[in-house]
Amino acid sequence: MVDMDEGIIRLPVGVKFCINVMILTGHNVNEVYKKIEKIIDLNSFPIQTLIVEIEGPDDPFLKRKDLAWEAQFLDLCLPNPKKFPKIPKQDWREIFRHFHHSNFHISELELHEDEFLEIVRDWICCPRKIGSRFGMNSTRISHLMNLVCSDYGAAKGTLVLAGNYQIPYAMIIPVSATAQNELLCYMEKSPFYEQEITKQSEHQQKWQIVLGSFPLGSIQDIVLI
Repeated sequence: MVDMDEGIIRLPVGVKFCINVMILTGHNVNEVYKKIEKIIDLNSFPIQTLIVEIEGPDDPFLKRKDLAWEAQFLDLCLPNPKKFPKIPKQDWREIFRHFHHSNFHISELELHEDEFLEIVRDWICCPRKIGSRFGMNSTRISHLMNLVCSDYGAAKGTLVLAGNYQIPYAMIIPVSATAQNELLCYMEKSPFYEQEITKQSEHQQKWQIVLGSFPLGSIQDIVLI
């Protein structure tokens, strides 16, 4: 049973129909998304993964106040000057310094190391809730992790988490003594690895560097490298 209320499609209370993936590409994605909101109720049709093509740091989609709950996983495809040479270099620091979606990923463009370190600083100064994570496809993961290690004296190695789950190449980033979380930086396969490998693109990136907020005390052991 589907209800129509003021033109918006809703399901009965307690009934949900999940949208696995929604992809928004082209110009004015924010306007397109507004029109989608006028058709379906996102409480009835929660979005698992939202993939959005972003035009630049000033894209109004990035400034939406309700992004934190609209999709469980948000993938931002940023414009890459290597693929589109006419696009000038853009500064993403201000946008991602205050970006608070709990689970987001950057693809297509690899941020400059200063921009990445700015995100790390922001996660240290403004701790994210447990379970939050940020990922970025990268070909310079070792270099970025070495910079973080140097700046913050982070311990790098194989981490053993609760439940004997292991992260083979990771580091613990020191946070404040009053923090209720552990901030980890680690490497894992890109969430869109399979799709990228089929493109046979010179720009494909198979791995991502991840910042993750874990419960305090969840690290049982670390084997240093």
